[in-house]
Amino acid sequence: MDLPRSFTIREAESRIVNPFDEHKLHSLGEVLRLSRGASILDLACGKGEMLCTWARDFGHTGSGVDVSSAFIADADARARELGVEQQVAFRHDDAAGFVLDSSVDVASCVGASWIGGGPGWQDAVTGTLALLERSVRPGGVLLLGAPYWKLRPQSQEALAACHAESPDSFAELSHLLDHFASLGYDVVEVVMADEDSWDQCHLVRLAG
Repeated sequence: MDLPRSFTIREAESRIVNPFDEHKLHSLGEVLRLSRGASILDLACGKGEMLCTWARDFGHTGSGVDVSSAFIADADARARELGVEQQVAFRHDDAAGFVLDSSVDVASCVGASWIGGGPGWQDAVTGTLALLERSVRPGGVLLLGAPYWKLRPQSQEALAACHAESPDSFAELSHLLDHFASLGYDVVEVVMADEDSWDQCHLVRLAG
């Protein structure tokens, strides 16, 4: 159980395996307004940058799970580098279906909103939120990072360039927010990637 080597090579130079830069990631931590010592489970945590920097900057604790053994090794190294190895722990495992034995203040999945399974974006998002809910305490926070269409692709070539199988792979932002509401969730904050952080992400991948 591991990610293909080609994927880890492509992401070798990235610390954040998402179209976020460090400033966006810090802003996301700020808007959550969590108390020091708040506990976080991060599914599909990548290289652990969110948990490690939030432990350093905000005093949070957390557990990260990712299917990539290379990413988990990088996450452990990053925790040691920032001196937060006593606050965070990382586990090589399949995040799909992973549930903690004890509940946390925040259950997160940023950038892998399909791990809950199901065809199409609605079933995937619904399943991932349900998975996160199994590890969060009553009254806790679910943190989901999901891709959405700014412009709906009009050709198969455009779909392929977006790594999407069909136009129904993702939703427009308004439909995504409406779906959260239909499931009974209150959306309290939104922090979105922008063109600059997206371009930076892909330039790093090309350089790698």
